[in-house]
Amino acid sequence: MSGSSRRLRSAAGIVAAFVIALGVLPTGMMAQDGPLGVGIVVAPENGIWSCAGSTPEAAFGCARRECRTAGEADCYRTAWCYPGGWGALYSQRTAEFHGPNGFCGAPSREEALATVERWCRSQDYLVSCFVSTIITPDGTEEDVEVEFKFDR
Repeated sequence: MSGSSRRLRSAAGIVAAFVIALGVLPTGMMAQDGPLGVGIVVAPENGIWSCAGSTPEAAFGCARRECRTAGEADCYRTAWCYPGGWGALYSQRTAEFHGPNGFCGAPSREEALATVERWCRSQDYLVSCFVSTIITPDGTEEDVEVEFKFDR
């Protein structure tokens, strides 16, 4: 067998091994192509969680696992955005009650915060809203402390 023939067979073997390896790798280990979506799950009166994923099932499954890991039994899907865009997780407060809320799909970080303020200001029964988390377009959560108070 000539030297070039051996090199060709060796290269073909490497390519074949690579293709086989790709076929057996779990999907999560391969790079994500395209935009991610964001799923938001809430446990009423107790907490809110978000996760990024390529499908609603993946994102909501992740967020529900986080919710249940926190000890919650009732973990409800509340929002799915694809692509995820910017978002916020926040607490809305009345004189007697507070509860979690969240959204995604804003075009920028600034617009995500402005959306929380506008929505909270438009609800006459709310005395404040406290943003605890900003969601980035790739689904990363950034801890923040932004409070909007209203004289009511």
